[in-house]
Amino acid sequence: MPNILKNNAFHILGLDVTASQKELLKRSKEIINRLKVDEYPTYDFDIGLFKDFRTEHSVKEAMQKLQNTKKEIKDYFFWLQISDQHDEEALDFIKKMDYQSAMDLWKKVSSENVGKAYFYKKNLAILYCLLLHGENNKAYLRASLDIWK
Repeated sequence: MPNILKNNAFHILGLDVTASQKELLKRSKEIINRLKVDEYPTYDFDIGLFKDFRTEHSVKEAMQKLQNTKKEIKDYFFWLQISDQHDEEALDFIKKMDYQSAMDLWKKVSSENVGKAYFYKKNLAILYCLLLHGENNKAYLRASLDIWK
């Protein structure tokens, strides 16, 4: 699971799954240009759990994946979708490495907002999986599996 998340095309490009083709292309060019001058770019979706995952090769590979429908679907499914103010707030918590507050928020809004509950729960499950990369936490594993089932 960690490689699916670490090497996720959207993660490498530092974007969420709602990014347009134009945004994806623009970001990939920006990253490659910055890497060429030895500047390592960081973005909102860099959640501090992986190191040195963004390289010229990984960016080119990410763009190739996003041009292949089957691979794009997998990367789309296994990355965060920021679609409203609750997701934005959770992302702000994640940027500050306040993962517990992000989890609490997504749990709360998924029980209150039936229409978007699936998307909140998906984001929560992905966050649990990301955190499992950094620590062996049985509670996160159990909670993630409960959501995915």
